[in-house]
Amino acid sequence: MHDKIRQYVNYQFRFDERSDIEELKEEIIANLIDRYEEYRQKGLSEEEAYIEAIKSMGDFSQHEYNKISDEYSIKPQIPDILLMCGAILSIFGMILTLYNGVAGTIITAISILLFSGSAYYLYSYSQYIRKQYMDIDKHNLLLTKIFKYMKTSFIFWAISLSLIMTRLVISIITGLILLDPTIISVDDIGAFITIIVLLFIVTLAIFLYVFNKIYQRLMNHYYLLTGNKELRGKIKESYDFVFGQKDSQIEHIIVKNAKSYTIYPFIIIIMVLPQLFFSFYFVLRNDSLFGIREYHYKGIFLFQLFRMLKYMSWPLAILPLISLGTLIFLLVKAFTKKLKNLKLVIYWAYGWFISVVLISFIAGNITYFFENMAVSNNEAHYSLVMMLLLTLIIIGQKIYLKRRGS
Repeated sequence: MHDKIRQYVNYQFRFDERSDIEELKEEIIANLIDRYEEYRQKGLSEEEAYIEAIKSMGDFSQHEYNKISDEYSIKPQIPDILLMCGAILSIFGMILTLYNGVAGTIITAISILLFSGSAYYLYSYSQYIRKQYMDIDKHNLLLTKIFKYMKTSFIFWAISLSLIMTRLVISIITGLILLDPTIISVDDIGAFITIIVLLFIVTLAIFLYVFNKIYQRLMNHYYLLTGNKELRGKIKESYDFVFGQKDSQIEHIIVKNAKSYTIYPFIIIIMVLPQLFFSFYFVLRNDSLFGIREYHYKGIFLFQLFRMLKYMSWPLAILPLISLGTLIFLLVKAFTKKLKNLKLVIYWAYGWFISVVLISFIAGNITYFFENMAVSNNEAHYSLVMMLLLTLIIIGQKIYLKRRGS
């Protein structure tokens, strides 16, 4: 057990580089051993004597990496694991919802089910602790654990459920309108698509607003239960765990080395340029006196975007072309060293990739487009992969800068 005490002290001072640190450690080890022997003489077991000796010394190392959150003063249980699983599934549910509404709905439902069951157990346990033992610290720790995961999961649930319900609303509206095909003439098709796209955006914004209000009420309920006004979600905690807390010296180094962002315009060009020359096709179906006619258009993706402007599919091409035009403008300014904030290039690169994904999402999930228009999905798949790759590059750079600053 003496070796265990020595190992504990060495671990606590593993970052201390003072010249007299060895003498200090030997002094602390001697004191701990003396206290350990005293507790052994009082009849405590080896493990109990070791724990009590360590506790009696208090926190003798002030380094931030030796601090343990109060959250871990309660032994983890199965509901804790299920909360984490629910949070992870909420992320995958949102991603799947963009591609497959049925799969996304199922994963999101499982995520909510896991969270609800775990949260109910932990909430009931917290109320039991407060009533039977009047232990407010443990009561607050249990509730904080619930709301930390809720704060993370709710963001992805809100996006997934908003997309699912928006698709449902738009499908119902377009289905009712198209019950009578004579209502819309061929000349009105372009305007009809524009209205549907705008209605989709407005409906999605309304649902997101409603979920935001629900989120605010839940956080207010957390304040009423615990009295705590501030709560960090698991995403924030994970970010701090990977990159560490903000430090003024490190931030100064990052700002001083902002030229490291100059690599991103080159990376984004490498990502976007090949995509513009992918083979892309879309199919338009029109009803006529001679039956249903299909018009197939195939060619380079960039040219196809401009071609889509000539037909009833033009609303789908507007957002990608605006994103691409803005991205090109920012890239030109970046290479001419006239752009001060190079992060704008990154943001608009994400905007371009998302707008390409939306072409497939809208055309494939709204009833009207599904019956009258079909597009290839290669560009959407490529965009998702590039967004993931760009995110990994950004994370890798942050880790590098953090280590360099340290």
